[in-house]
Amino acid sequence: MSFPGLVPLLILALLIALAFIILQARLEYRRKTYDPTWIFKSDERFKGMRQERLNASQLLLNDISTPASLDDAELAKIDDVLDFFEDLGFYQHGYQISPEVIHHHFYHWIRGYWSAARTYVERSRRDERKAWEHLEELFETGCDIETRDGGTRERELLDREEIKDFLSNEIDECKNDE
Repeated sequence: MSFPGLVPLLILALLIALAFIILQARLEYRRKTYDPTWIFKSDERFKGMRQERLNASQLLLNDISTPASLDDAELAKIDDVLDFFEDLGFYQHGYQISPEVIHHHFYHWIRGYWSAARTYVERSRRDERKAWEHLEELFETGCDIETRDGGTRERELLDREEIKDFLSNEIDECKNDE
């Protein structure tokens, strides 16, 4: 017994099912890409780190103003701030927070602290090869987002004067929020 209209109906049903699967996958991707759940917790944690950020900014500003005046033991006081961004990078690397969400909420600080602390991180890697590897990846991913529509990666790394301005502004912001 043959059903001449059955084949076109099956093909139509398969096409509808495929369209539904594609739509659902697209919606899930958008939900995950822009899900703010984890970033709000991170934002709250970052705002609670005012004293650590103040100390780190003051130390880094002193270090950039008078190079080699601080040794790595003194600069280690900035580790809490770098560790915060390392955690964000780790979560981004593990697809728990999307690069777009992190970029939207934190790129200003990622860029500033990475630019200011990069030489310290590089020196730290002599002893601990993987030190703050996710922080560097976080910065690089932010650069990718910033340069999608033009611009250069080199421009994303702050120069000496821009670092001083960033750190001075961070000091003022942390003092004013106390």
